[in-house]
Amino acid sequence: MVINDNVLEMVDDNDIKDGKFVIPEGITSIGYQAFEGRTELEKVEIPKEVIHISPEAFKGCSNLKEITLPGNINSVSGNAFDKCTNLERININEENVEKSKYISIDGVLFLSTMNKSIKSVVRYPEGKKDISSYVLPEGVIGILNSAFEGCNNLKKIIIPDGLVDYAIEAGYEYTSVDYDKDKEVTILKNDKPCKSSKFIPEIYLSHLFKLGEIENFIGNSDFRAFNSNIPNLKEMLQYYSDEEQLDFFKFAICLGCFSTEKFLDKNSKETEFTVGQKASALLAKLIKTPQLSLGAYHGLFDSLSFDIRASQNLINFLTPQGKNNDNLELLKKLERDYPGIFAKVVAGFDDAKEYRTTLAEEGTTKVLSWEEALKKFYLSNKYIGITEKTKDIAEVYSAKGLEQEVFDKGVSLRKKAEQMNIPENILGKTIKEASILEKIEQLKQQTAEELANSKDIIEELYSKQFTYEWLNKKDPKNGIIGLYVNCCGTITSAYYGKYIAESSITQKDVQNLVVRDTKGEIISKGTMYIDEEHGYGLINDFELNQKYREHENRNDGYGGVYFGDYKEESKLSESEKNQRKERDLIFSAFQRGIFAFVEEYDKQHPDKPLQQINVGMGYNRLKRNVEQFEKATKLLTAPAEYHFEDANQEQYILYKREEKEKFNTRSQEKEER
Repeated sequence: MVINDNVLEMVDDNDIKDGKFVIPEGITSIGYQAFEGRTELEKVEIPKEVIHISPEAFKGCSNLKEITLPGNINSVSGNAFDKCTNLERININEENVEKSKYISIDGVLFLSTMNKSIKSVVRYPEGKKDISSYVLPEGVIGILNSAFEGCNNLKKIIIPDGLVDYAIEAGYEYTSVDYDKDKEVTILKNDKPCKSSKFIPEIYLSHLFKLGEIENFIGNSDFRAFNSNIPNLKEMLQYYSDEEQLDFFKFAICLGCFSTEKFLDKNSKETEFTVGQKASALLAKLIKTPQLSLGAYHGLFDSLSFDIRASQNLINFLTPQGKNNDNLELLKKLERDYPGIFAKVVAGFDDAKEYRTTLAEEGTTKVLSWEEALKKFYLSNKYIGITEKTKDIAEVYSAKGLEQEVFDKGVSLRKKAEQMNIPENILGKTIKEASILEKIEQLKQQTAEELANSKDIIEELYSKQFTYEWLNKKDPKNGIIGLYVNCCGTITSAYYGKYIAESSITQKDVQNLVVRDTKGEIISKGTMYIDEEHGYGLINDFELNQKYREHENRNDGYGGVYFGDYKEESKLSESEKNQRKERDLIFSAFQRGIFAFVEEYDKQHPDKPLQQINVGMGYNRLKRNVEQFEKATKLLTAPAEYHFEDANQEQYILYKREEKEKFNTRSQEKEER
């Protein structure tokens, strides 16, 4: 077994005796995937000191039938018991139960309030048998993510009044599970089918558009406000991918577009309008403005969780006053500088609002601007279990407003890399370019004579205002790199980017090449896999921060085509010209980074140098630049578990050794002449 800082990180087969494992006293947390795949585990004893259970902690413990959690448990991940196919009961120990945030009813785990009233379903055990229909208890107001995932024995769930909007969330979770097509699951509302909550196994909720079920979906009474405010929604979304359509509904759900709760006035009295009507009217206005382009906000909505319910105050905050929507523009601006702030503000706007009032040094009350208050709120996260070794992860992740589970996973992946002796860099050394500020400092040290050719110096500073760096694999940003470049490359993503992010930390042959702006902020990245045996490199694609994607055209249905990229120079607008120049400079930085890597690699491997480097074209944000190179007729591959999906269909060759040798030969001949 592996224990670090009172965290049980890993249990081996030899640690389990006769199907039983006793967690040692003093352990306060069960780590990410600590018991994963331990099929021989039948019983586990958890001491009272344990207050936190991480994601996938008991994943795949298929012979575990019952588990009892300490009474004072503080945090349990909903997917901690994924694929525990024979788990029938999740109990709470009666000792210290008055301090627990959780209760168990008939073996089902619920989140509770201080007075022990039921709040939300956390986890229904997958192995509950002889139950094909489950009635949620009265008082339940939420269904958390993964609550019913893998429960193949259930054919229907009967929910209380007022919970219909959570059926959307649960439906999304169900569709991510492999179900037989004859086991369609239907949520019932008071024993009467609710069309809006119909589950369609193996199909995303957004696929209802393709199936012609849109009328059933928004025809239900709870969705009439949404339908009346955005009647042509189907046409508006038809050019967007399934993931983007789903993320749009996620934002609509979080905003409250499907809620029948009454909207309150300034005096907290009920108005004649519902939250759904107010939220739908707001979304109808927003979707018609440039600020809410789905192509631009796909990554933003992806960061939201289905269990978030925005406050009514957020609806008031976002509602345009006159022609302009300064507050939405403010959030858009803050998201660029503080990736993840949007999701945190949506989830906790009422708390964020409190940060506007603070005390000045002289003791008087001071009112902060919304921008100052939201930034202060965003940076307020704290984590359990921070050590000297993990404080850098805490600093980076808290600055992005990430939750405890994300911190736990980041820590776990780093420890996994350390246990596997993964080097900090593929080549064992740092390869990076001096920033523009560093170059200016160097120039200050030069003499007047050295500075005589100022034109060349200025041109060099301009051409290298974007600089490259092969990001150290221990840098915490690797795990959440997608937040900096607006893509799914984070360890918490629901898409394949999760595996790419994980591999950049835990695999010795994968590393991120990033490009930084003049402030030193990461604004673009490409993740490269090196096949040392066959002498090649493969970059999944090039991702780019939203700031440099304002002219994106999504009508191609796949991504990466921009207005202005293929126009004649004379037909470009000033904005298009500027963005083209910036993206050309960013691509040049990537080229310099690749060539620097090749030079060092070939020095270290003189008998087996790199022969070729390709880049994938899936969601590649620098397509125009890449397409100036030769298209590959034979695709290079990365291990399947790395999920380099954007390189599966089309690749271009960025580097060929034979071309380099030809160039070197020509240069040598020229020098000899």
